[in-house]
Amino acid sequence: MSKVRKLLTLPIVALCILALAGCSKAKGQYNTIDKDTIYREEELKLTLPENFNANYNTMLNGKLYMLGSSYSEKDYIQTSQVVITDINTGESKAVKVGKENSWVSRIVPFEDGSFIIFYEDYTVDDTDPENPIYNSRFVAERYDASGKSVKLEDLNEKCGITYVNSLAVVPNGCILFSYDRIIRIDNELNVLKKKELSDSESNFNGVYKLKDSSLVVSKWGEKEQEFYRFNPDTLETGEALKATVNLSNYSVMQGAGYDLYLTDSTQVLGYNFGDAEPKALFNFVNSDLYVSYFNFLEALDERTFIAYYSDWDDKGVHYHLCKYNKVNPEDVVDKEILSLGCVWLDNSVRRFVVDFNRKSEKYRISVVDYSGFNTNDDYNAGMNKFNSDVASGKGPDIVICSGNNTMENYVSKGLFADLGKLLDKDPDLSREDILPNILEACSKNGKLYQIVPNFEIFTAIGKKSEFGDRTGWTMQEMLDYMKTLPEGKVLYHDMNREGFLTNLFMVSAAEFIDPKTVTCNFDSDEFKAVLEYMKTLLPEDKYYEILYGNNEEFDWEGYENEVRMGKASLMTAYIYDTWDYKNYLRVRVGEDMAFMGYPNSSGKGSCIIPNMCIGVSSKCRNIDGAWEFVRKYLLDDYQEQNNGGFSSTVKGFEKTCMQLKEKPSYEDEGGNIIYYDDTRWIGGKEVTIEPLTDAEVEDFKNFVYSVDKLVGNLDDVTSIIFEEAAPFFEGQKSVEEVVKIIQSRASLFVSEKQ
Repeated sequence: MSKVRKLLTLPIVALCILALAGCSKAKGQYNTIDKDTIYREEELKLTLPENFNANYNTMLNGKLYMLGSSYSEKDYIQTSQVVITDINTGESKAVKVGKENSWVSRIVPFEDGSFIIFYEDYTVDDTDPENPIYNSRFVAERYDASGKSVKLEDLNEKCGITYVNSLAVVPNGCILFSYDRIIRIDNELNVLKKKELSDSESNFNGVYKLKDSSLVVSKWGEKEQEFYRFNPDTLETGEALKATVNLSNYSVMQGAGYDLYLTDSTQVLGYNFGDAEPKALFNFVNSDLYVSYFNFLEALDERTFIAYYSDWDDKGVHYHLCKYNKVNPEDVVDKEILSLGCVWLDNSVRRFVVDFNRKSEKYRISVVDYSGFNTNDDYNAGMNKFNSDVASGKGPDIVICSGNNTMENYVSKGLFADLGKLLDKDPDLSREDILPNILEACSKNGKLYQIVPNFEIFTAIGKKSEFGDRTGWTMQEMLDYMKTLPEGKVLYHDMNREGFLTNLFMVSAAEFIDPKTVTCNFDSDEFKAVLEYMKTLLPEDKYYEILYGNNEEFDWEGYENEVRMGKASLMTAYIYDTWDYKNYLRVRVGEDMAFMGYPNSSGKGSCIIPNMCIGVSSKCRNIDGAWEFVRKYLLDDYQEQNNGGFSSTVKGFEKTCMQLKEKPSYEDEGGNIIYYDDTRWIGGKEVTIEPLTDAEVEDFKNFVYSVDKLVGNLDDVTSIIFEEAAPFFEGQKSVEEVVKIIQSRASLFVSEKQ
């Protein structure tokens, strides 16, 4: 028996929530925080078996039952176990259950300490070793309070149950829901009642106990999650319960004091059927917690939650068992609120915000995740509201987007502040600290409107022996080059019509739609040449049908290395990190590379894909406060972490480039750095991928410095293009005829969208 001890208690010195004046000239709609949703985390030490991974959990009478398994790499055996932890006394024990290599999926505990588990029991008849016979049965097994197995029933044979997708605990037993039937059993595994389901009744995926102890079941309807009352005695469903909010936007759990608990990436809410809106109970970000998802959550009383969550690192999965105690609103320290808006809150952004809030003595960042406004009828509702709020000047003070298109639209409308003025007076940062091409890409008319902390490069690569030092070409130059290709050689590896247009717009979007003047340029000679080339390509569906077809022995190595083998001149490349670059140089191309990218009039065919774009509203009254947050993305503390992609600071990028000259490595258990050879199979031989030379590293750096525009995207108009260009591709209309129609429709669409 082990004791659960208090490991740490996070102080709430940094929990500073007050609806003070934020950045907006008028108090912003998001510059307030509910002090009544702040909780203190008290982590308890949780003792688990080695390599334990939990897959199901429940709680009864102050005891947490974690059901999971441990896998032994030594003997390849998976052992299922139940870890029972008393959250009041701190005692815990692990009980081995089921059979070796069985998958135990559910557990139901009872008041006397006994419990039932459910699992698939696999057996193999290997009388004939060459033709083994595999059998399985779905069983329920009862264990007494000491952890001893006392009874086992084959539910498949007894009542046709082959698995359980949800269950409800009822007095002295439980109700099991399978796809096509429901059964009720008691704690002695006796089947008390069963019901087969018709197609219209089937596929229940959840059952919940409401605050009045009645049961409801749920299943997916045509548009959203549907809920029905359920009678545990008759196993019949009753009236439908209409939710006033879209419950599909949340993880749904049963809750004490409320019919349901709803959780999303930022908070826990309480909801009663019939309420106009759910009530915010517990906000993770405002409580300075890194957590975004709980594996298990239950209310002990009105002011206390018990929960555990898991996280991962290179050493495996770690579970954190915690109590969350409500902080009195009057004990919350006041700070100035700055709002941050995004569509989907990335975990890295969450952690960054929490770190800032914990350390800042003056400011607090509140987060508005607009994805919560999405509905089943409109998955773009959150993005639309995001755009509307920012455009109105009543939206968030700080804006984070995953792509550049939205930001470019904001910049062209004068909605963002010039961050260059703040950078120039920063005591620790200067323009010289940032890659010059990133500054250029993020600026417009000499003003810096956004910050890009990390990035990758999008381009198309070929052999320098074929293209020389060129870094791009016009569409006509590309068409002329195609005429020189020998028979059997293609220009772009793995290319179809849809793929080419998407890639082209990534580097050339601004040539066809100007967001500032809201004008289109689809009737130009350049775009006519685009359609001429696309006509030579297969549509995506036909291309992949021919490519894969019924070829059971597809030559993947030859396919991926067509440039190296001389079967293609260029291939699309997403250069995300140093490993990518080495692989392209040493394997996919096999010699010095040319970076041709995709055609456009500037002669630069590559672009920057940011991991995120950060801007500050031009309506922000407290610009200095917003910069205090944004600038931290450029400091060493952030840039020296592995945040994905290449660093946008000179120091960080130069450090990363040095990795190109090193062998890959790892840290052993003793903290020693171990270097090893990176190898690939090329032409049936295992080849070592050698580190880059100084000259090769300089080539890479010079290329990156030359890429000075952010990625574009014109997905909104591609459907118009393909619809109207179809007659040209099929030889029914001339290119001049279709571009006139495309220009007209695209211009109208862009104008209306503005």
